[in-house]
Amino acid sequence: MARALLVALLCSASALQTHQTRRSVLSTIAVSTVTPAARAEFYDSRAYDAYATTYDDLDGGGAAKALGLDAARAALLREARGAVLEVGAGTGLNVPYYAANREVRTVELVDASRGMLDALRARLGGVAKATATLGDATKLAAADGAYDTVVDTFSLCVYDDPGAALREMRRVVKGRDAGGRVLLLENSRPGNGLLGAYVDLTADFVAKNGGKGCRYNQDVAALATAAGFAVEREEAISGGFFRAFVLSKR
Repeated sequence: MARALLVALLCSASALQTHQTRRSVLSTIAVSTVTPAARAEFYDSRAYDAYATTYDDLDGGGAAKALGLDAARAALLREARGAVLEVGAGTGLNVPYYAANREVRTVELVDASRGMLDALRARLGGVAKATATLGDATKLAAADGAYDTVVDTFSLCVYDDPGAALREMRRVVKGRDAGGRVLLLENSRPGNGLLGAYVDLTADFVAKNGGKGCRYNQDVAALATAAGFAVEREEAISGGFFRAFVLSKR
């Protein structure tokens, strides 16, 4: 229990800095000028511009590896296929996993922060075609059913309206019969009663004080179901503080 509480403290103080990045390795990146919609009290894309230079220190550093998050990313992104969209792409921590996946044809990376996209461009290297787009995850420019795979890793906790973001992911992914899947790796409320109560008590405080706007007590499965998804697979990581999901349109 002491170790689990230590993990909870780590998540709340820093591992919650999660709002990531993934997808492709490319030589040519086009950055559009879609203006993100105004955010509510927790999320501020301008603040993420400032976070960009130090964002990887935790999310891609030793703490993330010790918590099993690097392994979780690798396992989840092996499921990506075809035309991939990643929302909340951040600084591109998922880029190496897309590069290693021969089933990924193209990747579009969307983030609301120019600073994050600048860091992402520096990470890309010309392995696959990709486009980096400044945009709002709750108002995607893509057509209905445009993507084979939609990915979000550690961004759902940051959106002021995570349900709206999930509904957009559902709109732009192909149907289940066509192989469309949404892949999530997210902060999650632990099932343990004591730890669940702890994260509920501290979630808003942590979001405003060091958590970079991330509410880390979401019931992701319930949010996904409400948005019209079927949960095909769910895996708890680090005692349930994080969860990986494979979703399809219900």
